[in-house]
Amino acid sequence: MRPSRWFRRVLPTAALAAAVHGGGVSASEPLTAPGWTFESLGPGGDWNSLAVDPSGAAHAAWFDEDDLIYATNASGKWVGEVVTTPPEGYGGTYSAAIAVDGEGLIHIAYDGTGRLMHASGGPGAWTHSTVDDPGFDIGDDVSMDLDGAGAVHIAYLDRQNGRLRYATNAGGTWSVTPLGNGGYMASIDVDGDGAVHIAHSDWRGGNRCLYTSDRSGSWMTDILGASAGYRASVRAAGDGNIHVAWYDGRVLHARNAGEGWSTVEVDGAVQTASNTSMAVDSHGKVHITYGEYGEGDLRYATNASGAWVWFPVETDGDKGFSSSLAIDGDGMLHVLYTDRDAYRQRYATTRRTAACKAVAARDGWIRETAEGAGSGRARNSAAATLAAGDDAANCQVRGFLSFDTRRIPEGAVIAGARLRLTRKPAGGGDPFESLGRLVVDVGGPLFGSSPNLKPEDFDAEAAVESAAELVAGNAPGVFEARLDAQAAAQIAGGGGVVQFRIRFETPTDADGTADRVLFFSGSGKPASRRPSLEVIYRLP
Repeated sequence: MRPSRWFRRVLPTAALAAAVHGGGVSASEPLTAPGWTFESLGPGGDWNSLAVDPSGAAHAAWFDEDDLIYATNASGKWVGEVVTTPPEGYGGTYSAAIAVDGEGLIHIAYDGTGRLMHASGGPGAWTHSTVDDPGFDIGDDVSMDLDGAGAVHIAYLDRQNGRLRYATNAGGTWSVTPLGNGGYMASIDVDGDGAVHIAHSDWRGGNRCLYTSDRSGSWMTDILGASAGYRASVRAAGDGNIHVAWYDGRVLHARNAGEGWSTVEVDGAVQTASNTSMAVDSHGKVHITYGEYGEGDLRYATNASGAWVWFPVETDGDKGFSSSLAIDGDGMLHVLYTDRDAYRQRYATTRRTAACKAVAARDGWIRETAEGAGSGRARNSAAATLAAGDDAANCQVRGFLSFDTRRIPEGAVIAGARLRLTRKPAGGGDPFESLGRLVVDVGGPLFGSSPNLKPEDFDAEAAVESAAELVAGNAPGVFEARLDAQAAAQIAGGGGVVQFRIRFETPTDADGTADRVLFFSGSGKPASRRPSLEVIYRLP
């Protein structure tokens, strides 16, 4: 596949105005507009799809004229390539959907010019298969999701007959199910129990908004919007609620908690909307992007405050058409959308990261005074390694880390952090077999009143004990700990330091043998092996 050369990094623009626009009842605690950063990607048409992997990296798919494009920022900058160029056939080729499975494999369902295709793999290594090719025009308006086992589920349009079709490889091979009328602008989601949920429009039935699902054990369809249901989106939340958003002259949201559908207006100040794209966060709050096509604006709406409010995302020119929204594991927003003025794809996100530097003079290890004493005595802050485990006298050893947090802006809202250490081989027993989990305590932000390593840090009170577990990462010798928002909140921006304590949950196995793990410290060489702390945050 030929690489694409048009990707370029651009500087973040300033956040847009923070005016709150009402939808539904007034919020008790009005939200402020998210602080977005923007990037311009490669050429492309109206239809696109975005997915985010567990690391927070974004993966995108769209058509640039006849080429199917895949792009990702997993390396820290956007890189793209042509996946395939479908042959000529029925109509045009423009519809694609993307997902990432638990093994990091990329899946793209796409319109192969009148037939439904599936590509899997990754950059430079794609495998293509035909999902459905009945001999007439199908594969438009494609949407895809993966179930918990990694099986693919696809909803798409039979344009010739104006009907919804559904395909899956959950049985090991592709199977296709023709469903009822509709299928236009389909959106699919698979819940934790494997039930399939599809929102779509029925233009031949008066442009109704339809919801089709097999959660009852057989395929059933509900009519949500009898007069119009343009460009719907569906999400099945982990709390059992089903959410559908669509446009009928307004942007609407419907929720079904098992007792029928309730519908509210999200945004009534819409002349014409392009597609809605919806995501539900870990707290069950709903987030929607859509284009106010009368003005060409991209808008974002949420009920995170308890009531629906909306904000402009980008208003300069014709930017609001065809958006795809995703939320990462840290609760950060990612949206891919079309700049029709420049015929390019654009990307906006609230996710920001800061790489904090380890302070070599303040890290090291502290040894216990005596077996079972629970207090520290000897310390070492000059070594190129830090240790955790026990020694030959059955005294516990704890490691300590200190990071400079000045790269985090003052007032930043911390959403999470990633601590990474590189292991150095050491003799003795295997501490992971004899001492159990290796955990991280977080200072508040310090252990005690001084950032310098001192014996009393051994048992000093932590702001968050056992905040995370250090486990082997994907790279050889690298261990990682993921701090959630509660633990990471101890990391303050605007200057200062934060300290971490590394210890095994079992202090000693009392075998008279040193059982310890060594990691390169802030003074370790080469510099690539030193501890790193990546802080994920957003600006209010």
